[in-house]
Amino acid sequence: MWPQPCLPPHPAMLEETRESKLAAAKKKLKEYQQRSSPGVPAGVKTKKKNTGRSPETTTSGGCHSPGDSRYQELEVALDSSSATINQLNENIESLKQQKKQVEHQLEEEKKANNDIHKAQTEQLETINILTLEKADLKTTLYHTKRAARHFEEESKDLASRLQSSLQRIQELERALSAVCTQQREEDRSSSRSEAVLQRQFRQTLKERALLNAHVTQVTESLKQVQLQRDEYAQHIKGERARWQERMRKMSVEARTLKEEKMRDTYRIQELERTLSELKHQIAEPSSSAPPAGPSEVEQLQDEAKHLRKEVESLVEKLQFQVENNQALSLLSKEQKERLQEQEEKLREQEERRLWEQESLREQKERLRDQGERLRKQEERLRKQEERLQKQEERLQKQEERLRKQEERLRKQEERLTLSQNHKLDKQLAEPQCGFEDLNNEDKSTLQLEQRVKELQEKLSEEHLEAASQWNQQLEAHLSLMALPGEGDEGGHLDSEEEEAPRPMPHIPEDLECQEAMSSFMDLPKEKADRKEQVERLELGFIQLSGATEGMRDYITEYESQGAVPNTRHQEKEDVMGLAQNEEMKVKLLELQKLVLPLVCNHEGHDKFPPAAQNRGDEPAPGAPAPQELGAAEEQGDLCEDTQEHPGLASKPCVPFFYRAAENREINIVII
Repeated sequence: MWPQPCLPPHPAMLEETRESKLAAAKKKLKEYQQRSSPGVPAGVKTKKKNTGRSPETTTSGGCHSPGDSRYQELEVALDSSSATINQLNENIESLKQQKKQVEHQLEEEKKANNDIHKAQTEQLETINILTLEKADLKTTLYHTKRAARHFEEESKDLASRLQSSLQRIQELERALSAVCTQQREEDRSSSRSEAVLQRQFRQTLKERALLNAHVTQVTESLKQVQLQRDEYAQHIKGERARWQERMRKMSVEARTLKEEKMRDTYRIQELERTLSELKHQIAEPSSSAPPAGPSEVEQLQDEAKHLRKEVESLVEKLQFQVENNQALSLLSKEQKERLQEQEEKLREQEERRLWEQESLREQKERLRDQGERLRKQEERLRKQEERLQKQEERLQKQEERLRKQEERLRKQEERLTLSQNHKLDKQLAEPQCGFEDLNNEDKSTLQLEQRVKELQEKLSEEHLEAASQWNQQLEAHLSLMALPGEGDEGGHLDSEEEEAPRPMPHIPEDLECQEAMSSFMDLPKEKADRKEQVERLELGFIQLSGATEGMRDYITEYESQGAVPNTRHQEKEDVMGLAQNEEMKVKLLELQKLVLPLVCNHEGHDKFPPAAQNRGDEPAPGAPAPQELGAAEEQGDLCEDTQEHPGLASKPCVPFFYRAAENREINIVII
C-alpha cells in the first residue's frame, strides 16, 4: 500500500499541485520504461528455450531493484511535497484569519463612524430645536413680564382708588342693621368656603393614596419585568451556547468529510495509476501472459467503481452538510437579530421605567405643593375669621356709639321743640300777626313737613343703598381675600373706614328754598342711576368670581391629572394664563369705569345728603320721633300722619329756611 499523506483543506490548490506532480511522475515512468524495455525481450527468448516458465521470474527479478529505488525516491518527493503543501495551507489559513480580522475591524470602524455621524446629526437637530425653543421662550418671557408689569401697575392703581373710595364712604356706618345681616351672610360664606377647602383637601389625600398605590403597583410590575428579563436572558444564553456547540460539531463533521473525500480521491488516482501501469504492461508483446491478470484488472476496476460511488456519496453528504451549515448560519443570524430586538425592547422598558419613576417623583412633588397650598389657605381662612371677629367687635362698638348719638339727637330734638313752642307762644302773644301771616305760616309748615317726609324717605333709601353697597364691598373683599396675595387689603381698608372721623349733627343757620327743592327733585334720578350702577357692579363682581372659579377649577383639574408637562405644554399654559389675565384686566377696567362715577356722584352729593339726614332725624312738630335709623316705612308713615294732623290749622307755625354749610352742617334761619 502507498503511504497516505496529510491532506490539505483547500481543494483547488491541491488539484493543481497534484496534476503537476502526476505529470512529472508519468514522464519519469515513461522514461524509465523506455530505458528498460529493449533488454527485456532478449532475456525472455533465451530463457524460454531453456525453461518454460523462467522468463517471468527473470523479468521480474531483473526489474525489481531499480523500480523499488525509484519508488522510494517518488515517496520521498511526495512526502516533501505534502510537507510544503501543509505549510502552504497553514499560511493560507493564517492569511484568511488575518483577512477576517481586518474585515471585522473595518466593519467595526464603519459602524463606529456611522454611529458618530448619527450622533452628530442628532446633536445638530437638538441644537436647532433648542435654539428655536429658546427664541420662543424669550418672546414669551418678554410678553409675560410686560403683562405682569402692566397688571401690577393696574392693580396698584385700582388698590389706591379703592382705598380712596372706601375712605370717602362714611355714611355706611349708620346702616348697622344691614351690616349685621351681611355679617351673617359672610359667616355662612366663610363656613361654605371652609367646607369646600376641606373637600379639596380630602380629594388631594385620596389622590395621594391612589398615587401611592399606583407607585407600588408600578414597582411590583417593574420587578416582575426584571425577573422575566433575567430569565429570558439566561434562556437566550443557553440557546446561543447550544447553537454554537452544534455549529462547532457540524464544522468538525464537514472537515472530516472533506478529509475523507480527499483521501478517496487520492486513492482513486492511485488506483487509476496502477490501472494505467497494468494496461501498459498488458499492452507489451508477451505471448505467455499470466491467466490471473484480467481478474486483477477487473478487481481494480470494481474497486475504482466502488470508490467512485463512495466519493459521489461523500460529495452528496458534503453538499447536504453545506446546505445544513447555510441553514444554521441563517438561523443563527435570525436569532442574533431577535436577540438584538429583545435587547432593544429591554432597553426601552428600562427607559420607560425611569420615565415613570421621574413622573411619579414629579407627582409627589406636586402633591406636596398642593398640601402646602392648602395649609396656607387654611391659615388665611383662620386669619380671615380672626379679622371677621375683630370687625364684629368694632361693629358692636359702632352700634353703641350710634345709640349714644341717637340719644343725643333725641335730646336735641326735644330742645328744639321746646324752643319752637316757646317762640310760638311769644308770637301768639303779639297782636300784630294777621290771618294772612298765619295762612302763609301754615303753608310753609306744610311745605316743610313735605320736605321732611321726602328727606326721611331719601334717608331710608340711602340707608338701604348704603347697606347694599356695603354688602357688595364685603363680597369684593372676600373675593380678593380668596385670591393669593390680596387678602390683606380689605382689613386695612375697613380699619381705615372705622378710624375715619364721623360728622356730628349741628344746628343749621340758613339755606334757600329753591336750591333745596331742586336738589330734592334731582334725588329720584340720582337714586335710579345709582341703582343701575350698583347692578352693573354686581354683574361685574359675579363675572370676576366666575372667572376666578374657572381658573381654580382648571388648576385643580390639571394638578389632579398629573400630566408631565413638557416645554410646549408649559408654553400653552402660559399663553392661557396670559389670556385669562387679560380678561381679568378688561373686567377690572369695566368695574373701575363703573366705580369712578359712583365716587364722583358721592363726592358731588356729600354736601347735601348729610344735611338731609340730620334734618330727617329731627321730627316735625306734633309727630313722634323715629326709633331706628333704618326703619324707612315707619318714618314715611309718620310723615304722612303729620299732614293730616288736626292741630296744624289751629296753631301757628314758624317759617324757616336752611342750607348746607361748607363743613357738612345744616344752618337753619328762623324768620
